[in-house]
Amino acid sequence: MKKVSIILFLLLVVLISRSFSQTVESQSSTSEVKAIALDPEGYMNAKWGMSVDEVKTALKGKFLINMKVGKARMFYYTEKFGLSKCMVFFVFNNEEKLYSVQITPMESMGTATASVMTSSYMHPEGMDLMGSFAVTTFKILEPQLITKYGSPVNVVRENRSGIVDEDEAARRGQALWVDNWDFPKTTIVLQVKREPNGTMGIGGRGQFAPLLTYQSKEIAAPVFEQKKKASI
Repeated sequence: MKKVSIILFLLLVVLISRSFSQTVESQSSTSEVKAIALDPEGYMNAKWGMSVDEVKTALKGKFLINMKVGKARMFYYTEKFGLSKCMVFFVFNNEEKLYSVQITPMESMGTATASVMTSSYMHPEGMDLMGSFAVTTFKILEPQLITKYGSPVNVVRENRSGIVDEDEAARRGQALWVDNWDFPKTTIVLQVKREPNGTMGIGGRGQFAPLLTYQSKEIAAPVFEQKKKASI
């Protein structure tokens, strides 16, 4: 009788272990399916790897302004996000395949008015004004992105100064705010961040980085590898 009880106990342990393993696998599979379903694989109707002409067709109805930076082509259009008018840049690699979309408030680039444009590059007060637009737009976009893509996988809030007010620190470029979403084919980054000293800025604080970036994992990797080699 005792031997039968031991055998039954061992069978029960095996069944429970197998059931737990299947539950974990099911949850993992569900998470992967959800991530794939939420992956934008581009921005709006423009998908990663599309050519310039294909993206223009996908964005039919938008007023596109062409640009060229080195050998790489890009273009942008303007769109309103909340209270801020933004520039939406579509960036292509040397093979003219779409790999990144960068969104930044026009005000943060000093293009809202002539006075803002002048002050942004000549006076620290102008840079602070640009910071205000970046902080305001970040707060508008963050809940919208969470609703659409779920909670970010990584959140950074670093205050790099003695300023108690976190908004004030970010506005002055002395804090770093980053939300990151990671999908099989796409990385999404929402941030308030100033570029290093000497990058289109004065007073040792630099220009603001793009507020929101959608990026292809596969196509962007070799682009950044080339840039890294070029800088060595």
